[in-house]
Amino acid sequence: MRRTVRYRKRVRSVPTPKISYRKKEGHHYSDYLDFIAKNEGIRVVQMDTVEGNKGGKLLHTLLWPGNNLMLAFLIETKEMKNTVAAFDWLEETLGSEMFRELFPVILTDNGCEFADPELFEKGHDGKKRTRVFYCESRHSEQKGELEKNHEYIRYVLPKGSSFDGLNQEQVLLYGKSHQ
Repeated sequence: MRRTVRYRKRVRSVPTPKISYRKKEGHHYSDYLDFIAKNEGIRVVQMDTVEGNKGGKLLHTLLWPGNNLMLAFLIETKEMKNTVAAFDWLEETLGSEMFRELFPVILTDNGCEFADPELFEKGHDGKKRTRVFYCESRHSEQKGELEKNHEYIRYVLPKGSSFDGLNQEQVLLYGKSHQ
């Protein structure tokens, strides 16, 4: 019992869904570079999330680096179902053909919210709606334009601040007022 005071109580981590490494075969950064070399001029969209305080709401961001246009969706938790739901909503709103034209290639990181490429690539009609590729671990410079835009978000919403008081309309209005 003497040691009990010295030891902190163990915190149980929430298990994150593990996706088989084989599911990501053909989706690595080297595959991305090969694909881009074979398809010059194809539009690439960079995807990530901006976290407020741990366990709270997040911003799911999509950036077209060519013209620096960024979309941000407020999502409840850092779960794959929320990021896939944003994709599904975009496809429903835009239509499958327009979605395929605007989002032909997605480059993202290896976060648990993007773990299964099949969920993002398969559309409502069962056809492939996009191609998803993953940056190498700890190489945020591979999608540097998006990381720079996240810096701008942090000017307004500092790291550790809560996004729980925000709603999607406020996220949209902020984007419009700061162009």
